[in-house]
Amino acid sequence: MKFHKDKIAAFFETGQTNISGELTNLKVYYFNSKLLQYIKFYPLVQILLIGSYMGLGYFLFNSSRKAEQNEVWEGMAKETGHNWVRLFLPMEYGSIGGKDDKTCRDCGEVL
Repeated sequence: MKFHKDKIAAFFETGQTNISGELTNLKVYYFNSKLLQYIKFYPLVQILLIGSYMGLGYFLFNSSRKAEQNEVWEGMAKETGHNWVRLFLPMEYGSIGGKDDKTCRDCGEVL
């Protein structure tokens, strides 16, 4: 009986009220269970998980898009460099079809 009195005292110390019916003298005292305390945080956990999946998806998509753009820039830089060499090499070593033995007759590149 002492256990019940201690629990009822602890119940009222937490500021909770009992449930009593109008037709009966029955009083119900209840505490929130551990499961009920965990269920309070369930929506927060769901939002955090969904947000983390969305953040991870955005990060992966964005990084793949940036990698693709970097490949495009790399190809453009190579092509530009190749075109600059073809454009300015004949000026430095003579004409493309010339008799200068430092240049290739067909492409103008240094041998």
